[in-house]
Amino acid sequence: MHKIARKEPKVVDLETAFTKAGENGNLSAPRMDIAVLVPGKPGKAELAFCEAKCADNRELWDLEKLPKGAKSLPLPERSTAVIAQIRKYEQFIQAKETQESLIGGYVSTCRNLMEISGQSRGRRVDDLVKQVAEGKIELSIHPHVYLLIYDFGQDEKEDRIKKKRLELKKEGARTIARASPRTSS
Repeated sequence: MHKIARKEPKVVDLETAFTKAGENGNLSAPRMDIAVLVPGKPGKAELAFCEAKCADNRELWDLEKLPKGAKSLPLPERSTAVIAQIRKYEQFIQAKETQESLIGGYVSTCRNLMEISGQSRGRRVDDLVKQVAEGKIELSIHPHVYLLIYDFGQDEKEDRIKKKRLELKKEGARTIARASPRTSS
């Protein structure tokens, strides 16, 4: 995942954790793998979040865990584990108060990235990041979380990834697939 993210200059954050209070008052931290800027309508950009899973990650293949105390649920009520995870993330980022906080925080992040890039030639900053940092374009939060599936050599040869992506699409997932950090499909 890090190799993929390093090659995309619009990535503004990795392994992003957002602390929030749960229904029972306990703190939890939804942790999304990649935050990336994408061009929007003229004068606008969207911050999109991605959850990244290696093709052999069980969360792509297994059903979500049962709620505490439940012995079973009918299959239509249980999703693939990664789908349940993405739905929780989407619920979090779609909340109005969360969006306001994310927008302010990521405009600041873009400014910080610009400042750091001025001190080093290690990683170029994309023009979209610069425009957000300078307030030239308006930032909003993309309402959906994308699923990045990567590193699936043998699974792709067996056509498992294509089938899995179709299954995940039926459950509402938006997927991106990368056979390895160097190639795309």
